[in-house]
Amino acid sequence: MNSKTYYTQLRLDPLGKESGDEMLSALLGDGAEVRPLKQLIIERTEGNPFFMEETVQVLLDEGSLVRDASMTRLTRPLGDLKIPPTVQGILAARIDRLSAESKDLLASAGRHRQGVFRSR
Repeated sequence: MNSKTYYTQLRLDPLGKESGDEMLSALLGDGAEVRPLKQLIIERTEGNPFFMEETVQVLLDEGSLVRDASMTRLTRPLGDLKIPPTVQGILAARIDRLSAESKDLLASAGRHRQGVFRSR
């Protein structure tokens, strides 16, 4: 059996509060309305930049967060937001919102990929 690795693992260190706020300002803007959201995202994600960006994307995808011409705003109270507690939860939430056809394609690709790696 071939033990060659077909991926590269990257270490992603957490961002500090200041860097996390800077990143979220780039994604959400600096409006007073999003400041509590930025604080919540930094706390929940423990500063993981991938998790932070995916959290923002999930909130946009589900309509909890909307971008207007000049700003980003919440469409529901902060306490009503459903932010998955893990990166896996974020990815699962995004997959759950796919159409049935897209989910089938994703499952098929996953099965095909497993077969390719087993045959090497």
